[in-house]
Amino acid sequence: TMGCGCSKTAATAPSVQQDTPKQCITKIDIGSLDAAKAIQEPTSANQGENKEEVVNVSARQDSEDSARNTDVENQLEEDSGAEISSDVARLCMEENENFVESFASCLALKRPHLILESVDATNMQSLKKLLSPCNFVRELEFVACQVDESIIRDLCNLIAILNIEKLTMSRCGLSDSMVDAVATSLSDPAKCASLTSLMLDGNTGAGDAAAESLSRMLGANSTLTELSVWGCSVTDRGAAAFAAALRGNASLRQLWMGECDGVTDAGAAA
Repeated sequence: TMGCGCSKTAATAPSVQQDTPKQCITKIDIGSLDAAKAIQEPTSANQGENKEEVVNVSARQDSEDSARNTDVENQLEEDSGAEISSDVARLCMEENENFVESFASCLALKRPHLILESVDATNMQSLKKLLSPCNFVRELEFVACQVDESIIRDLCNLIAILNIEKLTMSRCGLSDSMVDAVATSLSDPAKCASLTSLMLDGNTGAGDAAAESLSRMLGANSTLTELSVWGCSVTDRGAAAFAAALRGNASLRQLWMGECDGVTDAGAAA
């Protein structure tokens, strides 16, 4: 098992001089111009009463909006078959007969972390079109999905379009050539400026050639802080390639190589 990690010392935030808060204007829909004027220009006698009324109206509206949003989310969750939390939406194709429709409903929930499981190649090909407008997405996680090099290129293009920060492709059957396609894309600063984490766990078809492609990528990439090839078919040769790349890379903080059975003590010491 091989791993590396360190942390940067956080800089002390400078004090900020706050400006005097500007007056907020609350718009209230009422049916009379005279009533509107009375609210905007209260007399000294009823000024406090009107302010309390405005606060009560605002609180009541917030409560109604929250309840309405919860109802909408519950319905979308039921329609899509997704599992929803405050930040994550998980969708498994094996549990959905109509993936595209379910995924569209899932996207309407606007969660920054999307997890897709067991999606076939045909539906994976539709992701670029579906995801391109979704600038709220920050993490894309694919588990046991079918991919090819064309789909890989589409996913890498989405990193730049959406400013993706974390990409996971776990147990997706990635080969050496597919990982090379990922590495080639992430070697272009214009396509990967936002990405800080790349997780390729459990892709047993990816071995030393994949490790060497990722090592070359590390020579050109200055944004990635976490990389995982956990459970891939990397041996001492791949470990040595990573070790050489890390000598010239200042950004990577964590490299995960657990359960790479071909890595011996010699590879870990490289």
